[in-house]
Order: sequence, then structure tokens, then C-alpha cells
Amino acid sequence: MSYKTCLYQALVALTTILAVACKTSPTAENKGLPADFFLGNLPCADCAAIRTLVHLEKNNQLSISRQYVGKSDSLFTVKAKFKYHAETRRIAYESSNEKGYFLYSPEKLIQLDQNGNKINGKLAPRYVLNRDTLSLYRFWNLMQMQGKPVENMGNTAIHLRFRPKKLEVSGFAGCNRLNGKFTVQAQKIAIGPVATTKMACERSETESAFLQCLKEVQRFEIRDETLFLWGKSPNPLLEFQVSRLD
Repeated sequence: MSYKTCLYQALVALTTILAVACKTSPTAENKGLPADFFLGNLPCADCAAIRTLVHLEKNNQLSISRQYVGKSDSLFTVKAKFKYHAETRRIAYESSNEKGYFLYSPEKLIQLDQNGNKINGKLAPRYVLNRDTLSLYRFWNLMQMQGKPVENMGNTAIHLRFRPKKLEVSGFAGCNRLNGKFTVQAQKIAIGPVATTKMACERSETESAFLQCLKEVQRFEIRDETLFLWGKSPNPLLEFQVSRLD
């Protein structure tokens, strides 16, 4: 086989490989982002704030849940497809009745205006949603309360479960089941109001102390598989161990 023939065949093979690569390689617009949550309070014209949770899901889908603080306790959720433009770091999403834009970074989303541009002015810093750690949203079994080990009062451990989409907390207080709301921003957290069932049982003082601690919680920290909840004291009020049963 001549040199020219070999060279020609090599060029044909290379052209074929490049053509296939161009067809199958994801473009900057199609490239996906890791699943993540972003949470914050956006400005509102006729309410205290729009508490907003954005969930970046798989397959370039997202959901946006909004609660209009001071106006309604209802949660309004929009699901949409999105495209991510890597060069501009811009997310463009559109559903059947809404479209919009965010500027993406791994630690935060910035809401953009209707044309996809940055919002300027005094309110600009308020259009930011901070990344929210997913590890908070698990089942957590109580291990210590105010520095002392806690024994289960029955077959079910005292536990909490945080649900990010509805900003709800549920669990078991030792005798009664509980449900309530929570708010979280960065490392700050507030739990309540919390409602419980009305069953009577022995050692109810443990349950009462647990519910009181929840009212006093101000911030949290997660170290490996342990969740610490603090109040004003330098020592944790509550210490939980993650449960893999969710």
C-alpha cells in the first residue's frame, strides 16, 4: 500500500471520528448540573418576602417552590425544563406558564431579570439564593440532649425529618408525633411552630424537654454523620445521628 493511500485512509478515519464526536458530545447548552438545593428570601412587592427554594434535578429539570411570607402559608411550586450556558453561567428555564433566568455558581443562584440580565440597585443583593446542604434533609435520631445521652422510651427513637420542598419538619418526640415548619439560611435555623398529637405516656418530661429545646434552636452544624443544634449556649442543645432508613 502506497504512502498516499495510507495517508488518505487515515484522513478519512479521522474525519469520521470527529464527525461522530461532534454529534454525540454534549454542547455547553446541554451540559447538565449536579442536583442541588438553593434557598433564600427574595423581595416581594406586597408581602414580607418570597421564601424560595430551587431544586436543580436530573435531566435538566428544576422545581421552584415559593411561599409568600406574611400573606399566605400555601406553597406554590413550578416545574420546568432548563438549559445551562456554561460560558455565561446562565440558567434559562421555561414551563407552561413561567420562564426566567438564574446566574449559577456552586454556592449560590442569582435571580436575573426577564431579559436574563443582572438586577441592579439597592435591592440587588437580595436576589440571591444560597446553596443549602442536602445532608440536612434526612432522618435524624436523637443521641444527646443538653449534653446527656437519651434513651428511647419505646421501640421508636426520638427523631426529626426535614422536608426541603415544603419547609416542613416532622418526627417523634418520645410519646407523640410532631409536625411543624422550619426556616434555614446558611447555618441559621429556626424550628416551629410545632404541633404534636395528644397521647399520654410515662416519662413525658423527656418529651417536654425535647420540644422546649426545639423552640430554642438558632443554628446547626453537620459533622460527618452527626447533626448538632445550638441555641444561645456555647454547648449544643441537641445531638443527632443520621439514620439510613429514609
